[in-house]
Amino acid sequence: LAPLRLHHPLFFSAKDSRYQTPASLKEFMVACLPGAKPLVLLHLLQAHGFPAAICFTNSVEASHRLARLLQLFGSANVAEFSS
Repeated sequence: LAPLRLHHPLFFSAKDSRYQTPASLKEFMVACLPGAKPLVLLHLLQAHGFPAAICFTNSVEASHRLARLLQLFGSANVAEFSS
C-alpha cells in the first residue's frame, strides 16, 4: 500500500465477520448500459465531490482507460495500479 501514498489511512480488520465493512463506506448502484459505466462513474465522482475513491475494474486495459478518462476530465489525483 505504500505506493498509494495515502494520507491518514485507516486499517479495518474483517476477522470477526466474513463481510465486515467500515460504517462510513458508501455504496452506489446505478443501472446503465455497459458502455455508459465510465461516464456514469465520472458523473458520480464529480457531482458528489468525493475527496477519495477506489475503483476496481476487470482488466488492466479497463483500468488504463478509466484512469485516462478521469485525467482528461480534470480529476486531480488519479493513480492506476494493476497486478
